[in-house]
Amino acid sequence: ANIEARLNSPGRGRAVDRKGRKFGLGKAIINSSPIGKNYFYDMYKFGQPGSDEYSSNWISYKLSWRENPYMDELADQIVHTKYGDMTYEEDLRRKIGDRLYRQNYLADFLAIDGTVFKDFEEKCVKNLFDMGLNKQQRDEYAKKWVETVPYHSYRIGYDPATGSSTDTPAVVVRDMDTNQIVMALSLYGKNYDQQWDEIGFISRRYNYAPCTWLRTGHTAVENQLAKRGVVEIPLDEQAGKKSQYIQSLERAVQNGDVHVLNDGTEDIQTMIMEMNDYSEKGGKYSNESQPHDDFVSAMYAVYYDYSEETNRISYCPLM
Repeated sequence: ANIEARLNSPGRGRAVDRKGRKFGLGKAIINSSPIGKNYFYDMYKFGQPGSDEYSSNWISYKLSWRENPYMDELADQIVHTKYGDMTYEEDLRRKIGDRLYRQNYLADFLAIDGTVFKDFEEKCVKNLFDMGLNKQQRDEYAKKWVETVPYHSYRIGYDPATGSSTDTPAVVVRDMDTNQIVMALSLYGKNYDQQWDEIGFISRRYNYAPCTWLRTGHTAVENQLAKRGVVEIPLDEQAGKKSQYIQSLERAVQNGDVHVLNDGTEDIQTMIMEMNDYSEKGGKYSNESQPHDDFVSAMYAVYYDYSEETNRISYCPLM
């Protein structure tokens, strides 16, 4: 957003465009090999006429390595290997694997290997800016999305952290009746008391929602939320329980029982990127390219029992 705004400032490019108009607007060429379906992939879709995200002031190309005449000739050269004679292309694919070959040499956008929440954005995210609404309608839609519904049950997911430069405490709120994520909030910069006060306020706002939080072993959350009138549901992640929570969220994603509104805010977009990026390798879960996974932790906290309960009775603590 910042780069595009600066390019649109007068004097950034040619003084006169091809039609003789005197704008002098700038242009950008953004070049990369694809690595997963990240924001670079979104920009690629901006320039594809068949895409829902198409914009006429963008154009994008996907060029395989053989588009280069020198590389095309090299690909067909015969090399001698232990496994017999083969083309350089075949030998290359054998050495680096089909996936890396497709990504780095054929420019294919692939989901990150080991991605846990496959198709999360396609199945669970509604983009506010792709709905054909004007600004007033978008504002009204976003406001209605986060409104508290009488008699609905809500649950808060909380990943505690110090709020320092290396750690980000995150909170999400789930409407248990509709499975809408009505809030994704970073509490970065807030100390523990400020975080707990904020959660107390959020709980009261959403029909006195209980809070599921993750025991980290170094954060003394126990009873601190209760002092603020919040029902606490502490979750331990040892003994394979973390995997169970993640699998519950994964099943909810695959069933389409997670509904997120991308309203353009930084916290929501960060949560979406973390969910898209969350991976499993050798039984260990972490983000591949995003620096943190705090929103993912808060998300599986609010879905920790999705696999256990099929019929849930709505709970309203106020009569």
